[in-house]
Amino acid sequence: RYRVEEIKKRVFAKTVNFGIPYGITAWGLSKRLGISIVAAQALIAAFYAKYPLIPPRQAKVVQEAEDTGRVLTHAGRPLFIPGMAVSEGKLREHGERQAKNFPISGGAQEIVKDSLLRVEAGAPDRLVCQVHDELLYLLPPDDNPQEFAHFLAETLPDYRHTVPYLWDIAVGSNWGTIKKIPERWVEEDDES
Repeated sequence: RYRVEEIKKRVFAKTVNFGIPYGITAWGLSKRLGISIVAAQALIAAFYAKYPLIPPRQAKVVQEAEDTGRVLTHAGRPLFIPGMAVSEGKLREHGERQAKNFPISGGAQEIVKDSLLRVEAGAPDRLVCQVHDELLYLLPPDDNPQEFAHFLAETLPDYRHTVPYLWDIAVGSNWGTIKKIPERWVEEDDES
């Protein structure tokens, strides 16, 4: 069972570790975490101090978006950002966040899409759905799940990328058992 404090810590960590590279502002971070803007600014500063290569990368993609009106994924798919034509204000800020976000989120999408296509070529008609970066396959009753898991382990990785990424394959009778989704979240003092 999940405890409320564990869930709060996970939400906090995900908000910081995904929000900052995607360009969240101190105001946005403070609102999402329920902390002061000063505390949010300190978190952002500490994050950038720990990961000093992120700010130059963000500046580079913002400059690219300003120069060309678009940013690209690693596969060359563009996102056109009209807000970059504005010199200041909310539209410009939104454009800068899009410029910072898209190479990361769009790049992840490219990796999942490519994986989908490779699996589909070798084992058509098994995909049930995609949820963010997860692919859910349903096998006919006569298919061996362990053999399919081995096929996925061989097919999913794409070694063209300089930064390796991991695949986790789980086998189960339904998504709930694979994800170990709790029946309910409980309060710390809940005795039931």
